[in-house]
Amino acid sequence: MTSTSQWGEMPRSVIHDDHTVIEPVRELAARGVTAGSAVDIERMIAKAEHNLASLKQEFPAWMASEFTELQKAWTDYKADAPDAKRLLFRRVHDMRGQAATFGFPLAGRAADNLCKLMDAVEAVPIDIIEAHVQTINVIIRENINIEDHPVGIMMITELEKLGYGMIKNALLGRKD
Repeated sequence: MTSTSQWGEMPRSVIHDDHTVIEPVRELAARGVTAGSAVDIERMIAKAEHNLASLKQEFPAWMASEFTELQKAWTDYKADAPDAKRLLFRRVHDMRGQAATFGFPLAGRAADNLCKLMDAVEAVPIDIIEAHVQTINVIIRENINIEDHPVGIMMITELEKLGYGMIKNALLGRKD
């Protein structure tokens, strides 16, 4: 039995006594790039790059807004608010994913390191979380939007060394 929905052809199901086999629809070839469409793809890529470049001036404001949300989650965490640890992790995780896209790769590295710490270490010391949050703040506030900024690299490298050491100790079961 084959039917069509708003998303295209539905898979065909063959029902047997003890199992059902679903045969996938093979529509990708019809939706794929065909010869001669390379010009269209190049035009689409150029348009996307142009749109991204025109939005780039808004990235610092977007990152500041994201940091405001991270700061709120951090304040709630320090106040031991309900579900605060999960919400802080969610904000740090979001920052990790968005920072590089918004032109702040070092903020993304700091957030990535904190995510890894929160994931691996049972109770990350509050001063270590504070150091990560404040590093992200400085990077955004000072508009450090290059990967090789000397002060930014120094801050991130120290956080990463600290993080790797703590994660190693957590994996080995040590408390030091």
